[in-house]
Amino acid sequence: MKPVKENKIILLVFFFLPALFFGCKQKTQIEDRIASELYVHILIINEKYGAESDSSKVYKKELFKKYNIDEKQFDDYLKSLEEDKEKWERFFNLSEEYLNRLKADGNIN
Repeated sequence: MKPVKENKIILLVFFFLPALFFGCKQKTQIEDRIASELYVHILIINEKYGAESDSSKVYKKELFKKYNIDEKQFDDYLKSLEEDKEKWERFFNLSEEYLNRLKADGNIN
C-alpha cells in the first residue's frame, strides 16, 4: 500500500511544483484603466517639467510607486498595444476620458 501513496505524492509534486514556479514568475497584468491613468499623468509630468528633467524623473518614480507598477512593466504594456489595434483604441479612449475628467474637475488646465 505504501508505493501507491508515494506515487500520489510524487505526482502531486511533479504537477504542482512547476505550476507554482511558473505561476509565480509571471508578471501581473496591468488593468487598462490603471495604465491609461498612469499614461495621462506621465504626459502631464512630461509637459510640465520636460521628459528628461530631474523633477520629471522624481515625479514619475513616485507615480509608478503610487500605482504599484514598475516602469519596465508599463513599457511592456505599451508595447503590447502596438500589436492590437482594438486594445490600442480602447486604451486611447480611456486615456482621453480620464484627461477630460481631470480637466472638468479643474485638476489640470
